Amino acid sequence: MIKSPTSPKEHPDRLLSCEEALQEQFNSLIDQFVSEATSAGWEAAEAEEAVLSLAQSRRWAALENEKTAGAIDEVWEEMGGRTEH
Repeated sequence: MIKSPTSPKEHPDRLLSCEEALQEQFNSLIDQFVSEATSAGWEAAEAEEAVLSLAQSRRWAALENEKTAGAIDEVWEEMGGRTEH
């Protein structure tokens, strides 16, 4: 089970606490991915690099989606807000 946060969002060690809370299940998932990848013929290092790349891409996509949503909201505000049809 993943532990809940015990510090406020602004706390400087919050990310470290989150990493500690996720580490056991994360390692289990990565071990499973790497095992399946090596069974399929990939090298363990390749699978680990791919997981890292996928995680980074996922985060970057989320950040870009947030920026896009913010930009769309700004345009709607400049146009006088959304109207319901």
